[in-house]
Amino acid sequence: MSEQYSFNVLWSEQDGSFLALCPEFPGLSALGQTPDEAIKEGTVALELFLEEIRASGQDPPSPRTLEDFSGQFRVRLPRWLHAGLVSQADAESVSLNSLIISYLAAALGRRGVRAERTPRIGRGASDRVGH
Repeated sequence: MSEQYSFNVLWSEQDGSFLALCPEFPGLSALGQTPDEAIKEGTVALELFLEEIRASGQDPPSPRTLEDFSGQFRVRLPRWLHAGLVSQADAESVSLNSLIISYLAAALGRRGVRAERTPRIGRGASDRVGH
């Protein structure tokens, strides 16, 4: 069952090696000299952890899947911020959605992956909903 769980692999300056983290088990981590080695060690640790959970009569959490994320969520923000974002989107001739995606991606450190910016053609009723 461990094959259904995922790992995030990061470089650890402190440890001088790669660190594999399993999102479903926040305390579970493993080190390796390569990303593959870190995942291999993480898988061994995960198997042992799952054995302990089952032996105690508990059910492990379900693995996360891509289907868990619809790509949509609702955010409440102050009117002044909403107005500022709409103003900036208009100034850049992009949709409000594209502007916010690019800001969020940059904040996550994905500056190399730019959100597709869709030019706005006029301001139709769908553009004004929620403004």
